[in-house]
This record gives sequence, structure tokens and C-alpha cells, in this order.
Amino acid sequence: LTLSAGARYDTRRQDARLGSLVQALPAAEQEAALHRAFSIVNGSLGAGLRLTSALTWTTSVNTGFRAPAVQDLYTDENRPAFGWLQGNPALKPERSLSVESALRYQGARASATITAYRNGVRDYIYMENTGQTRVVNGTPRIVYRNLQTDAVIRGIEAGSEVELLPRMVLEVSYTALRSENLTTGEALPLMP
Repeated sequence: LTLSAGARYDTRRQDARLGSLVQALPAAEQEAALHRAFSIVNGSLGAGLRLTSALTWTTSVNTGFRAPAVQDLYTDENRPAFGWLQGNPALKPERSLSVESALRYQGARASATITAYRNGVRDYIYMENTGQTRVVNGTPRIVYRNLQTDAVIRGIEAGSEVELLPRMVLEVSYTALRSENLTTGEALPLMP
């Protein structure tokens, strides 16, 4: 049995110039929206158990953190690939709790892994269609705004490598993913 633990302190500071999204806020909120700081302590616990000389079971529990990117907060522009994107200066950092368990096989000429996981995310950042449009160069563009919700992402990943000949390896993998916006019960946008 192998046990592991870890901790990390993350901090991120973002300073921005006054733009259209921040100007739309009440004057009392503008200064705070321009100077944002995000800090948190994250941790992890893990265990691995060798079942046989070739088979190992592992499991872990981890916390995570993602500060909103500058684009998430302040973007107010046309994105040719999908439409107009409005940031949201009031976004909070995403925080997550992940649990995963895996079974790994390692042979002389082949290896395989199957992993199941669940990732709960508080304040998940996503884009939502506002139902509005903006005209750019005579073309109406759908307006998307960054919002937040609590979410769950569950999945199974499986993969294998087999050495067919020296310097020739066959690799296959499979992923099944299910995401859920816990407010609406719908799948999260832009998830495969």
C-alpha cells in the first residue's frame, strides 16, 4: 500500500483597465472589479495498492481551484468562431472536489488502464446564449455571456497500448463523459 498527500497554496491577482463591462457597473463596484485577487489552499490524498505484480488499484481525492481568466471577466468582443462574447467582472473562482479510482495493468509488451471519476465544481464558468444579437460588419452575431453554476462532471476513461513489433505500438482509448448543470439539470455547454 502506498499513500500520498499534498497541499498547495494558489494566489492570482488581476488588474484591468476600465472597459465597457466595468463602466456598466455602479460606481461603487468599479474599483473592486478592476483589481481582483483570488487565493485558496488545495489538497490531495491518494492511495495505491499493488494487487499482483502487474495489476495496481489507485484512488484519490483532490480539491481544485481555477480563477476566472481575464477573458472570462472582461472580454466584450466579437469571436468569429461563435459570436459576441461578454465577460462578467463579478465571476468568482471555480472550486472543485474530485474523486477518481483506477485499475492499471502493466505487462512486458502491453499496458491498460480504466479510470472512473467524479468532479463536483462550485461556481463553474460557462457561456450562455443571451437571446440578443449584435451586428458586426452587417452580420448579426449571437451574444453569449459568461455565467456560473454548480456542476458535476462524471466519466470513465479506458486505454491500452500493445507493442505489436519493435518500434510499432498500437494504442487505443475510450472516454465517456457526462456533465450536468445542477441548477437546470441540463448538460454543460461545450462538453464533448
